[in-house]
Amino acid sequence: MIKNFFGRIGRWLRNYWKDILSWIMVIVSYLAVFVFGFLLFLIVVKDEVVYMESMIESPEPEVCALCRNKEGKKIHAPCIINLSTGEIAELSVYQPHPSEIGEVSAELNKGYFSFSSGAGANIMQNPENEFCEATLPKDEKIINPLIFAMTADVS
Repeated sequence: MIKNFFGRIGRWLRNYWKDILSWIMVIVSYLAVFVFGFLLFLIVVKDEVVYMESMIESPEPEVCALCRNKEGKKIHAPCIINLSTGEIAELSVYQPHPSEIGEVSAELNKGYFSFSSGAGANIMQNPENEFCEATLPKDEKIINPLIFAMTADVS
């Protein structure tokens, strides 16, 4: 019985050895491509991982650039945050209140148009048309972990 079993395996291997060898070659080539891709991924991501480790290991700042709101200013619109300096610029499409800081005017005056600069961006605001456009600088700066708390939502 065992001799018969090994005889069948031998005949099967003699008949299909080319197919078996081609499947082994396909599996080995896919494995080589996977390993090459994984090594390339590690090379590309290595700097990012080191940077993320430095962010995690950095101490929490006493005053977070995003959470602080040191002027007591209310924000009524999306903001641009310069991640390397912590400067915040509001992209408002509403006219500010004439006397109360951080409040929106109850009535919108016609012809109100402004240019401003903040957080490294040039901002053009036109509340009459509810339009705000920001021109960002071309150079990318990475986040400075020493000015942001870990719980700050920087997105």
